[in-house]
Amino acid sequence: MSQSGMSDDYQHHCLPQYGCHQLAQEYLISAARECCPNEDQITIGIFGCSSGNNDLLAVEKFILPTLYSRFPDHSIEIFMIDISKTVWTTSRRKLTVLKSDYSNIFIQGIMANVYTPLFDGNSLDLVLSFSCLHWLNKIPVPLSGQDRKNDFCWSLLGNEKQRKIDDYSKSQLTKFLWHRGRELRPRGQLVISFDGYQSGCPHHFQGPSEAVSEAIQNNS
Repeated sequence: MSQSGMSDDYQHHCLPQYGCHQLAQEYLISAARECCPNEDQITIGIFGCSSGNNDLLAVEKFILPTLYSRFPDHSIEIFMIDISKTVWTTSRRKLTVLKSDYSNIFIQGIMANVYTPLFDGNSLDLVLSFSCLHWLNKIPVPLSGQDRKNDFCWSLLGNEKQRKIDDYSKSQLTKFLWHRGRELRPRGQLVISFDGYQSGCPHHFQGPSEAVSEAIQNNS
């Protein structure tokens, strides 16, 4: 698999995503067993998908075998949703990047604000989000003046700014869950994972994010 420069060796080059999918394995299989689609189509929304390749591998491994055993004659419509344009956004087309010989799978990308309603009610059979969303679409603290460089790093923010970002993050998550719940069918299934906290800080502000922030500061 080479789209967006992604290596074929998924487990080696995408260990965090791979680990997240492995931890969610039982929930993904259960979701595929429990959903109840309409007569001829299964609709899946993958939110915060980036290029989508990682998530599609998890769908192929943990979801498609169960769906095809339950509904061999259904078509499967997959929507890849992110706030930025992706390789899938251009048009609806048959999905051909899977290694398995599954038929009647169609895919389309949607560039959209994921904290708003995107589908009609009772539209989705499965909603998936694999620790991709950080529940922020803006930074709710001022970024101006001499301190602007420091505001790129979570660890350099004061307690009040950290609290504001944390509160805003939680409110955005609530919006996301509200809209996705309304879009699910009565027996639709939602499987999402969350970034954890370490030493009082959300994980997605740690490690590589801080390293990038430091590089921005040193070169700006």
